[in-house]
Amino acid sequence: MIQHEPRHVEYTDCFVAFIDILGFTKLVEESAEDAVLLGTLTHALNAMAELPSGTKETRNLDAQGNMVEGRWSVQTRSFSDCIVVFMPKETGSLSQILFMVRFLHDRMLELGLPLRGAVTLGGMYWHEAWNHVTEHDSGENNNNVPYERGRTQNLPVTVGPGLIEACSLESKCAIYPRILISRKLYEHAREQKLRCSPLGPYTPPDRLLTDFVRRDADGLFFLDLFHPEITRNDTERIVRAGEAGGGFTVRWEYDSSTHNTVITNVKELAAKWLDDDDTPEKIRMKYEWLKSYANQINGENLKTMEANP
Repeated sequence: MIQHEPRHVEYTDCFVAFIDILGFTKLVEESAEDAVLLGTLTHALNAMAELPSGTKETRNLDAQGNMVEGRWSVQTRSFSDCIVVFMPKETGSLSQILFMVRFLHDRMLELGLPLRGAVTLGGMYWHEAWNHVTEHDSGENNNNVPYERGRTQNLPVTVGPGLIEACSLESKCAIYPRILISRKLYEHAREQKLRCSPLGPYTPPDRLLTDFVRRDADGLFFLDLFHPEITRNDTERIVRAGEAGGGFTVRWEYDSSTHNTVITNVKELAAKWLDDDDTPEKIRMKYEWLKSYANQINGENLKTMEANP
């Protein structure tokens, strides 16, 4: 019998991203007779499950004027072709969440798999063990490491109205291969003047995160993943050290993705589907949107170059 003592638990306001692979059901059906496609899908799902996360450190003054330091572990959960990423609002780490979404977006594009999703601001269950460095018993030595998926003692629970809202926005409104930004989240980023780094450049220091959000023809906001100034150089990655205690190290590895390579990948992917006469109209419209978005970015870049020779 499960022992349970009722206790008072409240949701924590979090930045919540829900992402999945566009057209996954059809791809799975086709993979039953296509071993290469199945290999691509399994590679993609492994990449989603191993999405680098990391931590966020905060320093704030309490009511008495004392400095309070906190360390928060970004929470990531993956199931099938879906992944959820969330972090408390008080960390101010929205750009870090979006940076992770960008990283995943580029990796999936390399495999010819566009993403669709939504990011919002809403309540999530947040366990206190995820707030700081926790101690894990590794025999003779104890290693202090942030929360890691798969460690059940840290209660990897994923529940909250924020997740429901992100899922609903993705399934009902995203439609195209885009990552929607809820109006509530956009207004929060605008009012708080959240900075764009690490998603965007660290300089100038007053560059805002909202500069990397577009408004589509249907009035919805979406993350401008083709913005030429999005960071696509050095990428922070968590690398498991293979120790008995499950330790890890953080290192910087060069990410070969550039704005031009991403745009090229997108155009090739769109052409693959649009040049195929057997592509269903429902799917065709999604890739028409993707092609139009890429062409629009190219046009804007050309105008910028002409204005600043």
